[in-house]
Amino acid sequence: DYQDNFMAILSSRLSIRNDSIYNYLDVGTFPDTMFLKGTFFDCVSFHPLNQDGEYEVRLLLDSSKVNLYNQELRTNSSLIQFLPNRINISNLGFSADRKPLFFVDGTLSSSLSDSLNVIVDDLSLQTIFSLLYINDLPMDCKMKGKLKAFAVLGDKFRFTTRDFKISDIVYGENKIGNGGVTAVWDNTRKGVFAKAYLENEGKHLMDVMGVIAPARKYMKMKAVLDSVPLLLAMPFAKEYVSDLSGCIGANVNAEGEFSDLKINGCVHLKDAKAKVKYTGVTYSISDSMKMEGNHFYVKRFKIKDDNDNALYLNGDITHEK
Repeated sequence: DYQDNFMAILSSRLSIRNDSIYNYLDVGTFPDTMFLKGTFFDCVSFHPLNQDGEYEVRLLLDSSKVNLYNQELRTNSSLIQFLPNRINISNLGFSADRKPLFFVDGTLSSSLSDSLNVIVDDLSLQTIFSLLYINDLPMDCKMKGKLKAFAVLGDKFRFTTRDFKISDIVYGENKIGNGGVTAVWDNTRKGVFAKAYLENEGKHLMDVMGVIAPARKYMKMKAVLDSVPLLLAMPFAKEYVSDLSGCIGANVNAEGEFSDLKINGCVHLKDAKAKVKYTGVTYSISDSMKMEGNHFYVKRFKIKDDNDNALYLNGDITHEK
């Protein structure tokens, strides 16, 4: 019983022979959930490497056909090798209608000479949500591209991607647009130089560019937003508000460690509306605020309710992080 609303029946058959464990796993759910159904076969084997007691562990996953929220998927036959200082992954992924959607291959280690390749081809965001058992977000898009990561298990972690496409972004019945990401390693600044954009019918709604240094937990980014739909914030705000509409614009710079970013610039809301669940009242805002480091400044910041009554805010807010 998962989170009081997901019931599953698991049936497993294990057999152990010599240094190998064979497992057949049947997964079934009650008809009203239809979350995941299928049969999985895997084999775990243990292989001694030396006299010091170190072993290589191999996990062999056989190709399986599963049903995920009524979508039929087929997993690849794949091999995962667990070694003392690395993990090798071969041919891990799944497809739908014989078309590969997700594929992982490569090595996880602390060495920059080892890389992990992740390839997605028209993978739906809703498919990912289904795997995570998230079924209450009406947001979707298609993702296509390749991500390459180095030194995944070490403090020199870095990643690159070229022309990673995010298309047909929607929230409910609202079309948001299309986007993309490019990231290349910048050896001078010891970080990943990344660019991202969001556009709708040829108009750029968002452009973000800058350097991210995961090993140093540091970033320096610039973001320009022009009439980005506030609907994109609903996954994070749905616990507090409903009926969110309007747009947000911004011209900001962010620099510093991840835990202590300094943000400078201006953010403005246009025709923003939201119904606050706590009060049951819809409020509207068309105004702007200024940010400097750890300060937010507002001057006659106007908030109106359903009856056009206005509240004006003046002053600043200081935060530590």
